[in-house]
Amino acid sequence: MTDAGKRRCRIVIQRFSGEVDVYGDPQYRDDAQWTDVCALWASISPVSGKIFYAAQQAQAEVSHSVCVRYRAGLTTSMRVKYGDRIFRIVSILDPEERHEELRLMCWELVD
Repeated sequence: MTDAGKRRCRIVIQRFSGEVDVYGDPQYRDDAQWTDVCALWASISPVSGKIFYAAQQAQAEVSHSVCVRYRAGLTTSMRVKYGDRIFRIVSILDPEERHEELRLMCWELVD
C-alpha cells in the first residue's frame, strides 16, 4: 500500500462526451468535448527506462505512471488532466488485485 503523503498532485479524471474524428478516435486536445468525472489525489512519476520497455511489450508508448486510491469504474477511454497537462490512459493496473490502489499507465499528450 502506498503512503498517502506521496499523493500530492490533484488530478481530474475526465470522460469523453463529444464526437469522434473521421477515424473514430476521440479528440483528446479539445477540452470542450470532455466532462469531469472526479477529482483525486495522485502521485505522478515518469516511467523509468526498464519499466518503459516492459510496458511497451504489451501496450503502446507509456511515459508516466499515475497512482491513485482504488476507484471502480475507471477505464482506458478516460483521460487524466493535471493542470495544463493531459495524459491518455493506456492501461490500468490493480497491484496484487487487492483493490487498494490503481496504477494508471499513461501517455502524456504534447503539442
